[in-house]
Amino acid sequence: MQQFGEDYWIPRDFELPGMRRATHRIEDCTIPAQGEESDAVDLRGYGIIGLILPTLTACNLTFETSEIETGTYVPIHDNTGAAELIAAGTGDRGIAADDLSFLDAYRWVKVIPSEAQGAERILHFIVKG
Repeated sequence: MQQFGEDYWIPRDFELPGMRRATHRIEDCTIPAQGEESDAVDLRGYGIIGLILPTLTACNLTFETSEIETGTYVPIHDNTGAAELIAAGTGDRGIAADDLSFLDAYRWVKVIPSEAQGAERILHFIVKG
């Protein structure tokens, strides 16, 4: 099944050559213009394949999580106490699953840009069930 994007078709489910059918989903979250955080994205325990970033106002991205959608969100840190960080720059690129493995344990996640964005930004998490 395919769903229509603004100016292209986005495959929601597809089959990888030589493999049995795998279900892949796109879970979106939006950072509003001048916003300090995205809305919550439900990763539902899916395996994260990647993250597609739109063009961004230059920034780094950190992440917050909560056990429920309407709960209190807390920063995600590594075992040294440093915030998990993606150096996003001006975006317009994909982030590999290995660089996002720290999100595997979480369901509800918000993306926090280090700089306010000049316009609304929609980030696409590509996940598989």
